[in-house]
Amino acid sequence: MEHKRKCIVNLRYALFWVFLCTLVTGCPSGKTSVIGKTRSQISPLKVELFSIAPNNYEVIAIVEASDDTGWTPAGSEENAVHKLKKQAAQLGANGVLLERIDTNNSIVMGMPWITKIATGKAIYVHQGAIEVNASNVQQPVAPSSNTSNPARRRWKKPVK
Repeated sequence: MEHKRKCIVNLRYALFWVFLCTLVTGCPSGKTSVIGKTRSQISPLKVELFSIAPNNYEVIAIVEASDDTGWTPAGSEENAVHKLKKQAAQLGANGVLLERIDTNNSIVMGMPWITKIATGKAIYVHQGAIEVNASNVQQPVAPSSNTSNPARRRWKKPVK
């Protein structure tokens, strides 16, 4: 009976350390589905992030990366995007067309755990085509003042 108790204590101790190591290092995460022509590997620093498709590009792969090691949700999001760039660079892509960033909330050992999952396309943007298509870009709207547009007025509190 005493032997069983020692084994259970040792198993709990081992599982705790496995969990702690996974917590500190994060789970290796990332998926890559190659659908185009790969090129020579480049530095992740040379990979640009696009939220709007540039003019002349070709898709190399669909990439997905997740991260749960950031101190904040924004930190995890930044880390996930960096992992996307790293995956794209390994395929020779000089850009990532970011499609979405999802949040996965879970409870681990009674604590909330947030994982950010970034999905995009690893793309190769041809030289001279870095400018985005102007028809896709939303132009900023200048704020209108109340005097220039009489139809737009500030809300006034009703008088009782």
